[in-house]
Parts: sequence; C-alpha cells; structure tokens
Amino acid sequence: MESPSNSQNNWGELTQAVLISARLSDWPLTLELASPSIRHLHWSGNRPLLATTFNLVARAITATAADSAAVLQGAARGMTPAAPRPAPPTTAPTSEDSQARSPGPASFVTELRRETTALLRDTLGEQSLQRLRVEGQAMSTDDAVAYALKAITHAQRNDSAQPTSIE
Repeated sequence: MESPSNSQNNWGELTQAVLISARLSDWPLTLELASPSIRHLHWSGNRPLLATTFNLVARAITATAADSAAVLQGAARGMTPAAPRPAPPTTAPTSEDSQARSPGPASFVTELRRETTALLRDTLGEQSLQRLRVEGQAMSTDDAVAYALKAITHAQRNDSAQPTSIE
C-alpha cells in the first residue's frame, strides 16, 4: 500500500479530478473520486481543499440526501476561515478589470454552493437548512470527515440500487 506522502502527485491529480467531475455534473464520479480525496486531504490537514470537496459532495447528494448535504455545507463553512472583506475600490471598475477576472475554481465552487443552497432551500425550507448547517458547522474536522464518508457511501449504495434504463 502506498503511503499518502509517496502519492503526493496522485492525490493532487485526484483532487483536481473531483473538481473536474463536478464541473461536468457527473455526480456519481464526483462521489467516487471524493472519498479517497477526502481521506488524503484530512490526513494532510488541507482544510481549505477539504471544505471545497465537502461542498462538491453536498451538491452531488442534494437530490437524494438533502439533510446530509446541508450538514456538509455547514461543515465546510466551519473549516473555512472568514475571508477578509476587500477594501472598496477607489475608482470605478473598468471593462478591462472585469475581463481580467476569469472564472476559476473558487468562483466555480462559490456558484456551485449557491446552486446547492437554492436547491436545499426549496427542498428543506429556510429554517431546516439553517439548523442543519449549524449542526455541520459545530462538528470537529474528524467528525465531519466521518460524516462525509458515510454520506458518500450511503449515496453510492442508493445510486447502485436504482434500476438502470436501457435505451
């Protein structure tokens, strides 16, 4: 068995693959890749990428496990340090400024989180969504990782139990 330190490049590629599969909305693949990625990110202490992966998993399971998705959103928020607010611009932004900003991984994850939140709000209602997020935010990193891995396993079992259509 290869130790995590020997597979440094592999885990980086694996984490990128999780992001790519989520960009493609391939939720079963996202879940398959997220599980080993979460294990390594937890082992290495990379909380920002772990939080990102929790947000991707939350979106992947929203349709079948909305409660768990909301808890994972809260856990992700609990791992992310509050970002400092940018200073207001001293001049009006130009079209050149907006062209310089391209949608990168952070903006993709932000948009995905917003999409997930909207879906969860529709499914759970605002009060339940907030209650479940608070529950996730209060989890320790170890508990949140265990919860995420269990949610992934549960979603994969439910997905494999679904009948497939042959066209």
